[in-house]
Amino acid sequence: MAARADYIVTSMPAPLRAALELAYFDRRDYRQTAAELGVTEDEARRRLRLGLQLLSTARAPLPEAGPPPGYGRAL
Repeated sequence: MAARADYIVTSMPAPLRAALELAYFDRRDYRQTAAELGVTEDEARRRLRLGLQLLSTARAPLPEAGPPPGYGRAL
C-alpha cells in the first residue's frame, strides 16, 4: 500500500502535490495553503480534496488474480 501511495503522489499533477505537501508536511490549513500558492481559498480546497481522493485509492483492494470470468464453464 505504501508503494501505491508513493506512486500516486509522485504521478499526481504538481499543483495537487504542492497543496498536499503544504497541508501535510508544513501543517498549513487551506487558507494558508491558498496564500502560499497564490490561489483562491476555493482553489486550495479543491486541490486538497482532489489530492486526498487520489490518495484514498491507494487503500483500495487489488483485484483478485484468478481465472477470467466464464473460464471453465461448460458450453
